[in-house]
Amino acid sequence: MNLASILQCHADSNGDKTAIEYRSQRINYLQLWQHVQGYAAYLHERGIRPGDRVGLALKEHSCHLILHYALARLGAVILPIDHRWTSTERAGAAT
Repeated sequence: MNLASILQCHADSNGDKTAIEYRSQRINYLQLWQHVQGYAAYLHERGIRPGDRVGLALKEHSCHLILHYALARLGAVILPIDHRWTSTERAGAAT
């Protein structure tokens, strides 16, 4: 069982409960799961496969969490990157 499977279980059993509350935005577990599935399909179509390393350099936003779950669903390895890093620092993190 991975992170995405746990989310799917919550969506199945508690779909109408709030999963994310960020600023004025609320997303319930079912909506979150639907977003995750959509992003996972999009990333898969673009070639992301199990074991691929994917760097995420995003500011705080609910999309960051959705992408984490989508990548977990695909079996990809998530490499969190601070969005304030320079291009040299980002390149170093990816090697």
